[in-house]
Amino acid sequence: MAASGKFVGRRTVWQWNCRGFKNKKVTMVQYMKTLSKSKLPDVIALQEPFDRAQLPGYVACGSPCECTRKDIKVCTLVKRKTAFLDHSLDISEELDIDHNRIEVVPCIGNWKTGLFVLNVYNPTSKRGLTHNFGALCREAMANAASSRLLICGDFNAPRTQWGYGADSPEGKKLAELMDELGLVLPNEPASHTQIGQGACRDTSPDLSVWSDAGAITWSNTFEDLGSNHRVLCMTMGEDRGKMHGCQKARVMYWDKFREQREREKQEGPIEDIGEWCRELLADVEKATKEIEWPDRRKEPKGGDRPCGSVDDSVPEPSMVDSRLAHFVEAKKSMQRRASQQKLNRKIRKKIAEINREIEAHCVRLCEQE
Repeated sequence: MAASGKFVGRRTVWQWNCRGFKNKKVTMVQYMKTLSKSKLPDVIALQEPFDRAQLPGYVACGSPCECTRKDIKVCTLVKRKTAFLDHSLDISEELDIDHNRIEVVPCIGNWKTGLFVLNVYNPTSKRGLTHNFGALCREAMANAASSRLLICGDFNAPRTQWGYGADSPEGKKLAELMDELGLVLPNEPASHTQIGQGACRDTSPDLSVWSDAGAITWSNTFEDLGSNHRVLCMTMGEDRGKMHGCQKARVMYWDKFREQREREKQEGPIEDIGEWCRELLADVEKATKEIEWPDRRKEPKGGDRPCGSVDDSVPEPSMVDSRLAHFVEAKKSMQRRASQQKLNRKIRKKIAEINREIEAHCVRLCEQE
């Protein structure tokens, strides 16, 4: 069911199964500070936050059943100053899939139709669960009418089509439903969204289902921010050719620099200031390393800004904290080793320890601001 409305502006949606948002909030805040304004998401669809999520610059909305504020399975964050409506679905059939739906209201002169985002969490298979995707998707599409619809979340429906080794009954039903309704899956099967624990392989339970044939770019950030699920990014209304990957960030290893200067320390006054400066710069270069960091693309000059691209209330990204960058680099290095040594428990424990150190350091950074 392809929508006929004009799609001119740009919206960015993140989805992430955070496995508890409370302790990972500060990590996400620091990660978002490394991004340019154009890269900040308009909507963040969280699964398994457990508590009602709160994030600076965003408004939280969730399902009506979360009055206890505990064991919340889905929560959607919308950027402040973004007009949206919180909708509920009227489904007569019994559902065991947690969901929350919002509508991002179109801006005059940018979008001619709205964007519906359906955030879902389907628990893993247990006796008695119906996994009724059909009733949920049909009702969501009927309510969206000619507007775009993005269904994203943790489906827990294994299927070889999206990177699993075998099919499950839920995965087969979901694939047949997508074909029946004309839904598109922009996920890349080789880009797994969940990190396997122990001897388990990496999988892709997190899916992004789109109701239109074009105007969407799906990407895996490969950032887990302390969860075993990665943050996924969907950009609607921007060509793939305009998207940028990671850039290089130069990080100074101060301990290495001090050791180098101590070894080359000369007694007495400096005789040749030019030679001394060249040696100093050479030591700086030896103690500096380039690491991959998210793209900090600048805003295009001139012309009107696309809808949803920039929020003037959000500050420009600051420089990367060197200690945080060291932690991130160490974690990625350990994750590469873990992918090759699945049975090595020491590596998994070390990754968990680094995650705790990253969280503690992010707390200190947030307190300093």
